Amino acid sequence: MLEAISAHGGGPGIIRLRIQSAPGRLEIDSTAARQEMGYLGATELAYDSRDYARGRAALGIGDIVSGGDRLAAVHTGENVIATLAFERMLLDLRDREFQLAFIPRTPPRITYIPGQLAIDFIG
Repeated sequence: MLEAISAHGGGPGIIRLRIQSAPGRLEIDSTAARQEMGYLGATELAYDSRDYARGRAALGIGDIVSGGDRLAAVHTGENVIATLAFERMLLDLRDREFQLAFIPRTPPRITYIPGQLAIDFIG
């Protein structure tokens, strides 16, 4: 609050002015847009990493079991060791998917709360 007293040219009237103000607020929430771009919060990143690791572990265990089953089936006459080596070489090339997208698709949420100003003339 600001209060000013002014004598107008030395005359008999005194003007008092009271000014009160409250600042405005601007809030920008870009959480959804950041998530679309792959930027996760700490909790979401931990859960996402956990789920990814579990999936990769299950995939690895399945590959090992499948290779063991094929090695155990020596009666088929397949050159299992050479075939498994070749498949392991190509392991990183499987299940790849590419997409072209313009991100983020969700704009940030912007909220503006205007400030307030009150001017009172007293006297």
